[in-house]
Amino acid sequence: MYLIAETSEAAIRGKLGPTGHAHRFRELTAKVARDAGYALQRVPDAPGDTSHVLARRADPPGTAATKGMARKLKVGSWWADEGPPAPTAAALP
Repeated sequence: MYLIAETSEAAIRGKLGPTGHAHRFRELTAKVARDAGYALQRVPDAPGDTSHVLARRADPPGTAATKGMARKLKVGSWWADEGPPAPTAAALP
């Protein structure tokens, strides 16, 4: 994962090489990842570039993510070219 606040979409596409233009990106917040049970760890992929992060399972560390964790990421994210979903009106009690 890359922190979009710390790098541009063009820079990410450049890191992906010749096929970078064919990728569609999803965006999510760090809170969504943490709430889904992931811990975020910075893993620089170039000197001085700390925009790359590894999302790994927080508990127990090192084990594979569950389908439920992956579903939470999908539900809490959006396609970058479509933008975040519009806020919905709060349900009346």
